[in-house]
Order: sequence, then C-alpha cells, then structure tokens
Amino acid sequence: MKKNFTAALIILSSIVMSSCTENRASETRVDAKEKSKDTKAQVPIKTDGPVLGMIETDQYIMKLHRAFHYNPAGNKIPASTRPKAGYKFIYLDVSLKNKDEKALDGGFLFIGLKITDENNKEYRKPVAALAIYKTENPDENDDKEYKAMWGKLQPGEFHRALIYAVEVPESLHDLILSMPVKERARDFKQIRFSL
Repeated sequence: MKKNFTAALIILSSIVMSSCTENRASETRVDAKEKSKDTKAQVPIKTDGPVLGMIETDQYIMKLHRAFHYNPAGNKIPASTRPKAGYKFIYLDVSLKNKDEKALDGGFLFIGLKITDENNKEYRKPVAALAIYKTENPDENDDKEYKAMWGKLQPGEFHRALIYAVEVPESLHDLILSMPVKERARDFKQIRFSL
C-alpha cells in the first residue's frame, strides 16, 4: 500500500509539474507576442536633430538634416531605377513644421522644391529613385512621416522623412535646395549644401 501511495504521489507530482511548465511556456509565448506588438506600436517618432541648413518663413520651418548618396544594390533592379552612367542618386532627409495658425499644404511646397547647382542648372527627381531606396531600406515610420508631409499639416505639426531624391553628376558636390516661401509662391528661399 505504501508503494502504491508513493507511486501515486510521483505520478501526481509529474502531472502538476508538467501542467505548470506548460502554463509557464504559454505565458512566455503570450508575453513574447505582446512585446512584439508593443515594439511595433512604439516605432520611434522622428525628431528634430542636427541640420545642414534651414529655411524659415512666416508659415513654416523646413530643415535639411541629411543629404546622402545611395546606389541601389539589388541585381534584380531594372536599369531604369539605377542612375545613368556618370550620375548618382542623392537623397534628402528633411523636416517640416507648420508655424502658422492655419493648415499648411506640404504637398504644394514640396512640388515647388528644386535642386540646382551653382550655375542654376536644375536636376530633376527620377520617378523610381525614392521608391527603390524605400524598397531596399523599408522604414514603416518614414513612410507614415512621408505621407503626412505631403498632406495638410495642422498648426504646430512636425514631420521628418526622406522626402526627395535627385539624380546629379558624380562629380557634383555643391548643391542648392530651393523651396517656395508660401504655397504656390514664386519666391524661393535656399539652402546651400555639399556632399
């Protein structure tokens, strides 16, 4: 009888231990899932930071935070998404803050954005350059910021994203970013920068 009681106690202990282990494992899986949800929900919001230059008007503050060269890496990328021979893609990381008391249409400002050299030669935005960079370097937060910058910014609203790409000769280092002073304006302010 004592042997049966000891055997029953061992079996019961095994069941309890197994049950506890399974519960702890399921709690761990739930915690891991919750943490991954929290991490995704807490994508850092881009903030203001060091700048290469700034344009300030009565309506907005636009800052150029970075200008950098990037060459698409994938070998499956169509030739039309690569820079022409002797050229490079330059990407602009900018922020825009509405300092006016009414909504600001960022899209109208960015449509007017121009990149020129010292001789006032304007360099165009290749359609696929920004798309290929964002495909090879996905950033969910940057995509949200990009869309917000092209929309209506409410008073005090701030956004920062890679907003523009331009194709320039490889030998070119000194550039000028020009931005309209107001929506649909013909007056421009400039930022001179070097790569």
